[in-house]
Amino acid sequence: MAYAALVSVAETLSQILKHHQYGVFLDEKRRFEALCKHVINRSWSSSGGPRSVDLLPHQSGRSNSRRLNPRFRKMCQQLPKVTEAVEYIVEEDFIAIKSRLCGESCKLEFLPIYGMGGIGKTTIGRSAYGDPLIVEHFDIRAWVTVSQDYSTQEMLFTLVDSIKAFNGKFDEEKHSYEKFDGEKHSFGQMSEHVYKSLKGRRYLVVLDDMWSTKAWDDVRRIFPDDSNGSRIIITTRLQDVAAYADSSSPLHEMRFMDVDQSWILLQQKVFNEQHCPPDLENTGKMIARSCKGLPLAIVVIAGILSTVSQTQASWEDIAQKVNSVVNANNEQFAKILSLSYTHLPHHLRPCFLYMGGFPEDYEIHARNLSSYGWLKAL
Repeated sequence: MAYAALVSVAETLSQILKHHQYGVFLDEKRRFEALCKHVINRSWSSSGGPRSVDLLPHQSGRSNSRRLNPRFRKMCQQLPKVTEAVEYIVEEDFIAIKSRLCGESCKLEFLPIYGMGGIGKTTIGRSAYGDPLIVEHFDIRAWVTVSQDYSTQEMLFTLVDSIKAFNGKFDEEKHSYEKFDGEKHSFGQMSEHVYKSLKGRRYLVVLDDMWSTKAWDDVRRIFPDDSNGSRIIITTRLQDVAAYADSSSPLHEMRFMDVDQSWILLQQKVFNEQHCPPDLENTGKMIARSCKGLPLAIVVIAGILSTVSQTQASWEDIAQKVNSVVNANNEQFAKILSLSYTHLPHHLRPCFLYMGGFPEDYEIHARNLSSYGWLKAL
């Protein structure tokens, strides 16, 4: 039975990957090719800030989720509820970033934010992007998720949509991506459209998760400098990429949380507004310390703690497992994150693996999930 389950997982992952490679989602082929990451970005831009993306949408996707296998819905509810964004940010970092965004300098300035994965670059960028002061300060804001396997056309699609939203012309029902399809409009035409739309307006553009200098070279000419205080944020793990856009711009290096901040975040994620029971506090602080100040690791471990009984024995078991994977190199963090998988019930692990077949930053729609045979078998 275990072998059959593994074969099923392998075959389904192959099916998913082939779907994305050859566009088997026929009615969404063009959307997928150009907009799989862009859908999330559009929701951020049109709403004035980031919006959480759920596996099963709770708003517009309710009718779709009803069609899912009831057992699958129940399984999803059992998954550890790890918040999409780490809500706790270091105040000093946040104030410094806001000050640079709203500073007196009129020239187009770059704010490169860099640091290792999971340290909170995207989170602090999101917080600044949606801050009321920032919203009021800029005429146009756009969030573009770049990623390793980026598409310049997708980046342009996202910018075009953001501009439409802030022009007051965005209409979810009437909007057609085909109007800006590369087959009908060349890269140069789309670039010119973005440039002219930004011209003369104070804008904030966030280029999130950039991995190569080429990604910046591909779009750098579409951002006008009208000496009106426009800003571009770049988040990246790589210091050379952070410094590339403008070598004169100071880099903002994300710092690890200290022990007290780590403990505050862990408590917040496990207990919400409640206080940690006194008998769990010492063990909890030990767990927080073992995460080495990395916010993502803390959130993942908090998700595990929220699913086990609040007893000293359960927490000490988690603490022992966290300590066992910590060593002197960066692999410790990958191993900490792997605990979120190993702590899943066995019947939920295939679900986790199936989801791994989808591309990075892809918004998973319930209607697409319901088309897979493996879903009916869960």
